[in-house]
Amino acid sequence: MTNKVIFNGIEISQSRYDKTTVSIFDYLDKIRTLLERGLGKEDGNAQFSVDINFASNRSPKHNVKVNESTTKKTNEKIASILKKKVDNDYSDVTGLVKVNFLVEDRK
Repeated sequence: MTNKVIFNGIEISQSRYDKTTVSIFDYLDKIRTLLERGLGKEDGNAQFSVDINFASNRSPKHNVKVNESTTKKTNEKIASILKKKVDNDYSDVTGLVKVNFLVEDRK
């Protein structure tokens, strides 16, 4: 059984909003899909935030912040999932994105 991962809030900080903003949403949707596939019923319901730093000519960097209801094992699993390579090149994207995710049991 998999969990449903929902965007609970997205904050984007860029110097300008253009086609790279669309790339950010594409990236976030791929991350959400990876999380849905990687998190299971044993991980339970959780809420966590991810700061994603996009900088020219390198892969996005993640900083995960979990709340107290997220177990250490689930936190480690989230970090492992976020280390996976996401298809597409995001080296032209710059900016900081803060995303709040909500994980719920799939009904």
